[in-house]
Parts: sequence; structure tokens; C-alpha cells
Amino acid sequence: MIDLSQKIQVAAERVKRAIESPQVARGIATAYKGLMQRHIADGAGRHGRFLPLNPLSVQVKDSKGRIRTVEGSRNGGQPLRDTGYLMRSLTAKGFSANGRIVLMVGGPLYGAYQNYGFSTKGPNFIPLTRGAKRRYSKGTAMMGGKRDFIIAWNGVTVPARNFIETTRADMDEIGRTLFMGLKNLLEGR
Repeated sequence: MIDLSQKIQVAAERVKRAIESPQVARGIATAYKGLMQRHIADGAGRHGRFLPLNPLSVQVKDSKGRIRTVEGSRNGGQPLRDTGYLMRSLTAKGFSANGRIVLMVGGPLYGAYQNYGFSTKGPNFIPLTRGAKRRYSKGTAMMGGKRDFIIAWNGVTVPARNFIETTRADMDEIGRTLFMGLKNLLEGR
């Protein structure tokens, strides 16, 4: 006859094996990636709403001497979201090691800079149009007299937009994911 302490020990061993299973680690990684993407989509993270993009424009004279304003292509846009590249590029992998679940989060390097915020000393080239961005990457942005960019001579300060860090609600969701994964494994599903 098996006593209660043996039943508890058997159950604890089953839970330990389940936690160390690759399925649970992958499930948590998938949930975490979804949380990061949701923070970007919602425009809010651990420390509240993301600060909006600063409107950018420059006054230029055309060939007839008339002054016109070139507006930035992202004025009024949503931080971290306009192109969708960061959200699409995020990855999260989970694995078990020594009784722990380890997550490895990946994506473009600029995502880390955006998450924690940064400042530069300048000068910085800030394209106002996609064409200026393309010309800059080719090394021809300053040629041809087209003035669809700004030079920030004194640098820029980009505020932190904490999309990587979890909120209390995120941790609750990850806890539910872990619970459901363990429940399914322990029930043999």
C-alpha cells in the first residue's frame, strides 16, 4: 500500500519532468513573444503608454524661390509600429536547463535601444521621407540638392518604450500558460 508521502513524491517527480519538457518551455516562449508583440500593437508597456513620435518637418526653397514645408513620412505615426518590421522580427525560444525554463529573446538590435531609450551626441541624419532613407543607405543622401532630411547637430534623445519587460498582467498570463501546459502534460495530452 502506498502512503500519502509516496503519492506526493511521485506527483512531484511527474511535475518536475513536465516542467523540464520542451513543450512547456516552447509554450512559454510563444506566449512571451505574443506579449511583446501586443505591447507594440497597443503602444504601451510596463511603464505605460509610449510617448508619441515627435513631428518633424523642414522648410525648403524650391527652384523658383518659394518656401515649402517637407513633412516627415512618420508624423503622427505609432512608435515601434509604423513599418511593422520590429514586431514581425521578434523571436522567443524556450528550453529547460537544470530544472529552470530559460527564454532567449531575439530581434533587431534597434529594438533593445528602443526598449531602454538612448541619447546621441550628434550630428544625426534624420530622414523625413522613405526616399531619403534609401539614399542615405546608398551614401547619396546629401547629393542632388534634395532637402528631405534633418541634421540634428546636437544629437537626439529617444525615450524608453518598454515592450520587452513584463507587466503584472503579463506574468499572470504566463502563469496560466504554464498551468495549462503542465495540466495537459500531466493528463497525458
